[in-house]
Amino acid sequence: MIWQYKVKLIVMLCRLFIKKGNAVKIKCDKYWPNHDQILIANELTIKCTNEELIESGIIHRVFEIKV
Repeated sequence: MIWQYKVKLIVMLCRLFIKKGNAVKIKCDKYWPNHDQILIANELTIKCTNEELIESGIIHRVFEIKV
């Protein structure tokens, strides 16, 4: 759908996990590759080309997606 509609921006408003004392609760699955790594999903190749910490807990990532 991202490729089909030529989406330029995806915003995730959830942290991957939260900590409560010694317990960790997973909030969402990580569905993107680490910086400078490639993820192949069916016919899509996804690469994280840039990752920048904007402020505490806020990260800006740029991805390159190819068919």
